[in-house]
Amino acid sequence: MKVNAFSQKLCVVSGPLMALTFLIAFLIMGFVPPPDPRLTGEEIVQLFTEDQGRIRAGGVLMIFGSALLFPWISVISVQLRRVEGGQHTPMASTQLASGALGAFLFLTPMIVLEAMAYKPERLDPQVAEAMYYLAWLFFVGTPVFAVLQNLSIAVAILQDTSPNPVFPRWAGYLNLYIALLFVPGVAVFFFDSGPFAWRGMFPWWIPLSFFGMWMAAMATLLWRAIDAQQPAAPEAAPATVGSPDPASPPVTVP
Repeated sequence: MKVNAFSQKLCVVSGPLMALTFLIAFLIMGFVPPPDPRLTGEEIVQLFTEDQGRIRAGGVLMIFGSALLFPWISVISVQLRRVEGGQHTPMASTQLASGALGAFLFLTPMIVLEAMAYKPERLDPQVAEAMYYLAWLFFVGTPVFAVLQNLSIAVAILQDTSPNPVFPRWAGYLNLYIALLFVPGVAVFFFDSGPFAWRGMFPWWIPLSFFGMWMAAMATLLWRAIDAQQPAAPEAAPATVGSPDPASPPVTVP
């Protein structure tokens, strides 16, 4: 069986490239950290009017960058199937599905922000306020798919008891820890200031920082797992009586 190492490594590269694309996009938009949740409708309209070009450019870049998540989650599932073995691989399937749905957590809010920046001078302040809340609450406040994705990776890795595991055991605990760090994101529905607001320490800065560390660690481990993946050697055909052997003449069976 041929191991498609090259295509798998292309998928691995897409993950860090996606993270870099997101960082650049947010810097272009001026959304590091995100704008204040307490802005009035008039202030939101003014923000999108003054920074219209930056917001549109960064949003388009992020829309393209969100597509890079799909090859990334695909190669993780390929390696998780090696961990689980056989045809029944629930954790690999869960990771793939939750990761794919998680991509829309990046895509959908960007489309909302792009709609606001399309013709901001025609935005009603109350409508702008509602769309503004929708975009950022959607983006920061729905970490459920990221939590499920990391938990499925952790379960798969921690149940691998083979002599030569695909991933080291500490990677399972890392994914479990990252899953827990994403949970405080739901607090943004209850706070508009302080460490639990959508631009605060727990929903924004801590998950964002550790997401970058997780991405770097998983990319390194995936690369090593692909290098260690070897095609199965074909089994030698059993010798038959009378088969030609240069070292001895064939045996005649009466």
